[in-house]
Amino acid sequence: MQAARKATGSTTVGRDAPQDRATGRRAQGARPQRIEPRPPQRDGKREPAGEASGDRRVLARLRDQVGRELCDRYFERVAKLSMHDDALRIRVPSDFVAGVIDRRFGEALRAACRDELGSDRIEYEVHAPHAPSAPAAPAQSAPAREAPTPRKKTAKTRTSLRSLDDFVVDASNSLAYNAARAVARGEGGYCPLFIHGACGLGKTHLLQGIVRLFQQQRPGARALYVTSEAFTNAFLSSMRAGTLDAFRETYRGVELLCLDDVHFLSAKRATQTELLHTFDSIGMDHRLVVLASDEHPRDIAKLSASLASRFASGAVVKIESPDPQMCGVLVRHLAARRSLVLEDAAVALVVEHAQAQARLSGVGVSVRDLEGLVIQIEATSRLLPELGGGTGRVGAALASKALGLDRPKREVGAGGARRPARIERIIELTCAQLGVTPEEFAGSHRHRRIVIARSLTVLLARELTNMSYPEIARAMHRPNHSTVITAHQRVQKQIDEGEFVAGEGDLRTMTIGALAERLRRELTREARSC
Repeated sequence: MQAARKATGSTTVGRDAPQDRATGRRAQGARPQRIEPRPPQRDGKREPAGEASGDRRVLARLRDQVGRELCDRYFERVAKLSMHDDALRIRVPSDFVAGVIDRRFGEALRAACRDELGSDRIEYEVHAPHAPSAPAAPAQSAPAREAPTPRKKTAKTRTSLRSLDDFVVDASNSLAYNAARAVARGEGGYCPLFIHGACGLGKTHLLQGIVRLFQQQRPGARALYVTSEAFTNAFLSSMRAGTLDAFRETYRGVELLCLDDVHFLSAKRATQTELLHTFDSIGMDHRLVVLASDEHPRDIAKLSASLASRFASGAVVKIESPDPQMCGVLVRHLAARRSLVLEDAAVALVVEHAQAQARLSGVGVSVRDLEGLVIQIEATSRLLPELGGGTGRVGAALASKALGLDRPKREVGAGGARRPARIERIIELTCAQLGVTPEEFAGSHRHRRIVIARSLTVLLARELTNMSYPEIARAMHRPNHSTVITAHQRVQKQIDEGEFVAGEGDLRTMTIGALAERLRRELTREARSC
């Protein structure tokens, strides 16, 4: 049996509630519309001989944009493309897969559809792989499936919640910490409490610690920590299974609700509407709500004004990146949790290295960054006990080895010691050569020159800086480092095959490899002159 969801124009899976057939409006709490299976068909027209079908042309353009390997991984093994009327139909095994594909490829797919089909209409058709082929029975006769609710998981995972006692406090997070403890003690004057800040600064730790302390002080009280993704998935599952009442009782019946990663709700209008009603229901009974996000409520894209207003109606607290002194405290704390004792010189090396990486990537140091470095040191201490790791104490030599700081500087060209280039300069110079604006580079445009500019930046950053793929992705404002890896692989292949830039002026007859070499020489010359 198939369940179809349609998106007209630029609308995508983000519309996570079904439509009313008569009015075309989204119906709150309505069940998804089911349709009979229909044989695959094209757009109703016989395509001219020798001309590739619309879905094939879109797929070919998508491969050019995101890379063959990534494209085939999803659209050959998981999802299938076909044409229906003037829309591109994407057949997927579940709503979850539809959401993943739309988040990862939605914009590129719509751009490809506009270029190849003249329309950016996309339909997602959900088809369970083991669905029976018998005619569809009335929806009410189908056995209702129990919707997964976080309440069932809470009892099993309660002991894994972090503790506020383990949270390291300083000036960068003390306001958020004190507000968290007040809410955990049942003081509602701060609610709704909204904590925001960059990734890896302890927002999740605080939310889980609030729930844990609240439950310790009130045995049997209903307190719930849940991510916005889990909330969304439970809501959609409940709609499909017809168990919305149970879903609402789970979330609206709690005395404390801690909702993490609120920015995940961006553009999910039906889920936002459900959360708004949940929020109001809890608020009317003066119960406690704590939220966390990477962004201030006013800065979350496509968040309803009603939710943004409610989120900001209580205490809105930001967590800042730790300063160097606090970084040292955190490094010692993280090391102690792993039974490591870092000498002062080793701590200084870790902090200095973390700050250098943060400067290159253009973001502040996070607790997660520091933890990753400590894990590197722990692994090296186990593998190289001859450096003193077997004693549990870590000196400067072992820390330097673990962080790769003991490697000799490579040379750039003949006669010059290597100075890492700044990625900001790589971006600036590459964009200038290709006539790409900073806004185009940082945006979602997929024009060939812009794609080449991003790809060459990755290539040169890997050659001329010490940055990893995730660090390069953050500096380029890319959503994840897998896109950066794909760009590196693609441009290397283009260089190997001698592809031309195909721009204007001398770029028309210049290969991508020649342009890369021109940029490399200029960046090397600048590095030597510094």
